[in-house]
Amino acid sequence: MKHTFLLSSLLFLSACGGRVSENVKIQSNRDNIIDVKDKVKIIDFKDVFIGRRANAHIVDNYLVITDYTSHENMLHLFDSETFEYVVSTAHYGQGPGEFVSIGPVIDNHRGEFYVADFGKYEIMSYNIDSLVKIPDYKPYTKFMMSGKAFPADYYYVNDTLCYCEVIIPTSASTFRQCSGTWNMSNGNLTQFADSISTNNQRFSVAVDISDSIFVECHIQLDLLRFFNFTGELQYSIQGPNYGSSINDNFHSAIFTKDYLLALYTGDEWNKRAQPKTLQIFKKNGDYVATLDLGVQSFRFCYDDRHNRLIFCLINEIDQFAYLDLDDVKL
Repeated sequence: MKHTFLLSSLLFLSACGGRVSENVKIQSNRDNIIDVKDKVKIIDFKDVFIGRRANAHIVDNYLVITDYTSHENMLHLFDSETFEYVVSTAHYGQGPGEFVSIGPVIDNHRGEFYVADFGKYEIMSYNIDSLVKIPDYKPYTKFMMSGKAFPADYYYVNDTLCYCEVIIPTSASTFRQCSGTWNMSNGNLTQFADSISTNNQRFSVAVDISDSIFVECHIQLDLLRFFNFTGELQYSIQGPNYGSSINDNFHSAIFTKDYLLALYTGDEWNKRAQPKTLQIFKKNGDYVATLDLGVQSFRFCYDDRHNRLIFCLINEIDQFAYLDLDDVKL
């Protein structure tokens, strides 16, 4: 299986090309600003210590926090409604159930979730009920990855189909990023033919399974690119900063039931700003509004059970906050 993964990775790399002609929509301004600063609420996890760089994920009815910097517990589970503490796990190390460089958490919607370890190049699987009930529960290895090309983030449909963003190292300090599909069972990667791939250019992706939409949200470019699930580029959207010196734009993005939401900076890269606004689009990319959050956030996730956004903050004191979308009038 390892040789199959390596071969597919090389084929994937050779397929990555430059820009293609595309249908372009131009949005010259996005100036419908809605102030929601008073609606963003700080989450208090009380006595649970979490490092400064952490991420949030929704799995079943749990909020799962991954702590990149901890050498003890890298995974914390909380009740997604009340934020009450449930359990912690995943120590730093090379042993079974331990992590070197923890990655994204993915819900398989069948009572399990997967956690990547980019240090050991493996994906671990946790049974949710067992993790909550058994004190010394250990996950099992779901898949061994290759260091030649790997999914930096992915959206799980089943073991043979995941929609993903893939990082392909090209040297010790450079990489290429492509969009495509990944077969977890055998490691095969298939690139979207129209995916942009240039050294060290980054984008995040958002996937809507129900409506078969895949979107690239580019950081250095004020650019959204919409694909269908066969990997065909449908159109792109250029924002007001496209082509300008402002080269820190879209960060993480997600779909809710009705909208595409993306954290947005709109500033020069060397100013090291973090997003303080959330841009809202219809599922076809039409601009709706910009939410002024009043806090800096580098990642966020969507809790569809409670129609709530969870933000990971850049703040030494307050690390997480939430926004109930039912309180936002668009």
